[in-house]
Amino acid sequence: MQCDRVGRQHPWHGWVVRVPHGAVVGFVTGQFDTGMHAGRLRIHRTQTDGIAVFAIPVDAVATSDNGMIILADSAASVLTEWLVYFIRRHVRA
Repeated sequence: MQCDRVGRQHPWHGWVVRVPHGAVVGFVTGQFDTGMHAGRLRIHRTQTDGIAVFAIPVDAVATSDNGMIILADSAASVLTEWLVYFIRRHVRA
């Protein structure tokens, strides 16, 4: 199980994450400290039926300034591989 840093916020907490062409990936909500995604940024993106959670390597960040992070070109092409899980608001039985 991955977990965010407890009691501390990542310096980029709340920043918008975008791909190079400008589309929003989500917002930085922390960093994974354990598990296979340890050291990666935890990015949340609200969907219509839940929240998508991405684990993005810090080295995929091309630039960061003024509350915004732009991912490298190479990162954008494999962004779907970083999808960690999808939290549904409603679980159907």
